[in-house]
Amino acid sequence: ASNPYSDADDHAEFLRVAVVDSPAPAAPSPTAPRTAAMLVPAGRHRDWIFSTRAGQLHLLLSSRSQCTISRLILVGPEIPTPSPRIVCSAAARPDPDPARARLLPLLLALCPRAAFGNGAIPDVPLLSFHDDLLRLVPVQLVAGPVVGEMLVEDVAVDCAPGPAELRRRLRFKRMPCLIQTQVRLAWPMSAAASAASSLLEALEEGPASSLQPEVGGPLVQPYLQAEVPLRWHWWWSSSNVHQGGTWLRCTGRRV
Repeated sequence: ASNPYSDADDHAEFLRVAVVDSPAPAAPSPTAPRTAAMLVPAGRHRDWIFSTRAGQLHLLLSSRSQCTISRLILVGPEIPTPSPRIVCSAAARPDPDPARARLLPLLLALCPRAAFGNGAIPDVPLLSFHDDLLRLVPVQLVAGPVVGEMLVEDVAVDCAPGPAELRRRLRFKRMPCLIQTQVRLAWPMSAAASAASSLLEALEEGPASSLQPEVGGPLVQPYLQAEVPLRWHWWWSSSNVHQGGTWLRCTGRRV
């Protein structure tokens, strides 16, 4: 198959294809099992959402809310392909997407045999992945003996119709689609008035920029206020990032 990430008929780059089947047996149906495909957003082929079994299964189960499918085919660059330091949100792909025609022979070859009942050619829709990320900058990857790998990353989140928010968040590899913890990033009080660059520009400067976790504001996950009888102040110790460790500390006082 030609490269779906290029407008030219480029065969030079190899693709990585993952085929994910639903773990639950399909309900008896007179129709053939349906297959769908998805292109991994540019620059995010190493993201655990697309490169791990847990993330791929979540994509399949989430896609079933749009259309009943039993198999999802993920197409993206090879894992060794370098990722950009700053991942920007992918532009919307055209409709109809020319990549589907390029990939159709491959997609048909990966459809289950039952999809070709009565000599029919199955229709393989090309799904799109959308989330609220505008920018993503990895901060540090660490591993624990019990929980496994975890990733700290700075992100710019689309909060339309309001302004975008910058957050530092924590994810675990074993559950890559679940945000375990996140806190807003903001200018320190001393620099807020004299800041010349935007928050997005400061995020692109990396974790050594002057942005600091917001302390004392509302929680990003407001449901915690009803479940935990404490008002927590979260912050990341950025001074430890350059010493080989990133720590999450918290203080609390009863409401």
